[in-house]
Amino acid sequence: MVLDFAATKLQNLELINGDMVDEIDRIQGKFDLIVAGYTIHHLDEKGKRALFASLKERLYSGGLLVVYDVVHR
Repeated sequence: MVLDFAATKLQNLELINGDMVDEIDRIQGKFDLIVAGYTIHHLDEKGKRALFASLKERLYSGGLLVVYDVVHR
């Protein structure tokens, strides 16, 4: 599993594998960096707004949210 490999190579990280909408409500604390990839396009507009609001609450001031995803026109 890629998270197992990453855990052996990276230090001081919390790696979480799960449904982002479910997991974000279970996460405690704040983070310097949150990465979300190829997932947000599955949400409707209301879901995206709620997710981004939740992610913002979990970032330290000056923290970074990195999103990579497909683009639909």
